[in-house]
Amino acid sequence: MTRRNESELKHREIFAEILHKKRKRRGLTFHEAKKLMRERNYFAAAMVETGLADVMISGLTRSYKDSIRPALRVIGVEKGLNKIAGMYILISKDGPMFFADTTVNIDPTVEEIVDITLLVARTVKQYKIKPKIAMLSYSNFGSNEGADAIKMREATKILHEKSSRDWL
Repeated sequence: MTRRNESELKHREIFAEILHKKRKRRGLTFHEAKKLMRERNYFAAAMVETGLADVMISGLTRSYKDSIRPALRVIGVEKGLNKIAGMYILISKDGPMFFADTTVNIDPTVEEIVDITLLVARTVKQYKIKPKIAMLSYSNFGSNEGADAIKMREATKILHEKSSRDWL
């Protein structure tokens, strides 16, 4: 057996213990945790959780739910947060653009839109980039009175109020 394989097996065992400890009260056995650690997304999420990796990139060959579920189970959600959001990064000639929550929250409330926006803005700041936020809907500056357009307008108003309190 090569050193790499020995190291991987050792890490798989450690990672399985971590996952089992987190999920045993939800019915996950240690044997199942070991089996999950053979899947690359679980193993990668455990590397991030233990500090052996800074990030995990997934989704090219897996569905979104199969990419995010391991991260949620292994890494979890930051204490104090009750919302998660998807974020895509698009690299353009003018620099990176961040698109929030096109995948996780279906029909969010106004408050959830505000929370998601602030969460993503905080994340963007971690990249040493000052967020510039555009709230998108199918309505241009009040041209439509549909429920979704009104929600986005209300969320934008709240964010403008919060920005005067220096949240960015």
